[in-house]
Parts: sequence; C-alpha cells; structure tokens
Amino acid sequence: MAKWIKNIDTVDHTWNGQFISAGEYFEIQQIQEVSFANNIPFRDDITAGLAIIAKDDSGSNDITDSGEAITYLCNLFVY
Repeated sequence: MAKWIKNIDTVDHTWNGQFISAGEYFEIQQIQEVSFANNIPFRDDITAGLAIIAKDDSGSNDITDSGEAITYLCNLFVY
C-alpha cells in the first residue's frame, strides 16, 4: 500500500534525509517506511500541521487527522 508525504508548510523541509518542497508530495519507498515511522521529529511535524500522510498524490486521499495519519504511517491497522 503506497504512502505519501505532503509538505503542507510554506517552506521546504528535509525529513528523514528526504528534501520535500512546500506544497509537494513525496512517495515513501517501502525501504523507507520504518525509518519515517520511527522518526519522532517527523511525526511531531505531522502533529504540528507541517506535513500530512496520504494514500496517493491526488489530493483526495490525504489523511488530515494527525492521529490517523501517524497510525497509517506506522501500519497500526489497515484502512
């Protein structure tokens, strides 16, 4: 299941070593999933409203609730 990050901040960010421009989506590669899920500063930025997790890059499958986004990122249950 694909997981995407969207930088919803007004400035560019580098999370987990990955540069993501403001307003852009980035697809998390399977090999990166655990490191993003365990990256506490990144998860804090989701909670702070700087990034969201999405199921694709269409804009219609963004997970805007930070708790649900972190749950989806960490594979705590299947959507």
